Amino acid sequence: MKSPVDALRTSPATKFALALSLLLAAACSSSKKPTPVDGGGSTDAHTDTGTDAAGTKDADTTKDTGETKDSGATKDSGATKDSGATKDSGATKDAGPGCTFGQAASQATATDLNLFGTPEYFDNGQPIPAGRYRLTYVDGCMMYGPGQGWTVNAYANGSDGWWLVGATTSDKILVLPGTIGYAPDAGAFSDFASCVAASLLSPPVTFTHTGGVLGIWLQDSPYTDNTAGENDRNPSWRLDGLDCTDGGAPHADGATGQ
Repeated sequence: MKSPVDALRTSPATKFALALSLLLAAACSSSKKPTPVDGGGSTDAHTDTGTDAAGTKDADTTKDTGETKDSGATKDSGATKDSGATKDSGATKDAGPGCTFGQAASQATATDLNLFGTPEYFDNGQPIPAGRYRLTYVDGCMMYGPGQGWTVNAYANGSDGWWLVGATTSDKILVLPGTIGYAPDAGAFSDFASCVAASLLSPPVTFTHTGGVLGIWLQDSPYTDNTAGENDRNPSWRLDGLDCTDGGAPHADGATGQ
C-alpha cells in the first residue's frame, strides 16, 4: 500500500506539472546568449573587419604608393630644367673671342706717299689672341712706278709687296693676297676696276698666330714714286679668327668663307 507522499509523486498531475516545469526551464535557458569568453563574438568580429581588413579605406593602394605624385618622374627628374643643355652649356657664350678683327688699309694719299711705309694695325692696334686666322683681300690697288699698271704686289716673294707684320716691320709673317705683277698685261692692269676685280678672286690666306698685334706694311723703296689708289682706295684686308664663333656659327677655312 503506497503512502500518501508516494501517491502524490506518482500521480499523473504531478508528473505533468514536473515535466512542464522542466520544459519551461529549458526554454528559458536556450533563449539566453552565452557571454563570450575570448572576445570572438559577432560584435567583435565586425569591429575587427571594419578596422583591419579595410579593403578600400586602409590599403590606400593609389594614395600611399605615390606612383604618380611621389615618383616625380616628370616634376623631379629635371630632364629639361636641370640638365641645362641649352642654358648652362654656354656653347655660344663661352666659345671664345669674336671672329672679326676688322680691316686694315694704307692711309697713303697722292700728297703723302710716304704713308705707304707706315704700318696699319688690325683691331685698332690691340693684341690679337693666339690662334688660327684668315686674311681676305677687300679692296684697292696701287702703282709701283710711273707708267706701270694697277696691282697689289709687284713680286710674289714680297721684295716689293704687302706683308702681314707683327709689332715691328722686321717681324714679317706672310705676303698678303692680291694680284702679282707691275707691268700692264703681265699681272698688273691698265684700269683700276679690273685690278680690284682680279684681286677679289685671290684666295684668302690662313695662318697660325702666336699672339700679339698684327698689321699690314708695304715693303718698297722709295715710296715717293708710287701712285695711291683711285680716291685713296689703297689695298686693304680683313682679319678673321677661325677658333671662334659669331652668332653660334664657326668660321670656315677657304675662299668660300668670306
